[in-house]
Amino acid sequence: MNFDLKIVALHFEPTEQINTYFVDLSGKPLIEPDWEIEVSAQQADTLTSMVVNFPSELSYGWMCAPVFRDVLIWKEATGRVTRIFQLCFECDQYLLLDSTKKCVLIENSSNDPFAESVKAFREAFDVFDREVNLTFLSSATGST
Repeated sequence: MNFDLKIVALHFEPTEQINTYFVDLSGKPLIEPDWEIEVSAQQADTLTSMVVNFPSELSYGWMCAPVFRDVLIWKEATGRVTRIFQLCFECDQYLLLDSTKKCVLIENSSNDPFAESVKAFREAFDVFDREVNLTFLSSATGST
């Protein structure tokens, strides 16, 4: 992995629906995330290898309005954002904004070539959520 590049995962659970997007094109959150975590180097390698293999252009029609509560942001050491991947696990729709690709919209279906990647992204966010919960519990109980 490029050590000048890091990935940050964010999760949003807004009390009211304000938008379908929670980060702007520069990767800045539009509202305070419920949690934010820097992805480990090993996790980053796995996530990056999945995303870079997406086609340079893909667009499917949406049946519902996705709410992208989970977001991965790739940042260079300078702070420049190179990639934003927004995920709506409720309706299986995803939005990839990448400096090397056109905007890629993905709608998962049973015959979708991205089904395995979607499963891996879900598992990654489950891991991130557990890490955040463990950190919160440790700080609340005073244990390290």
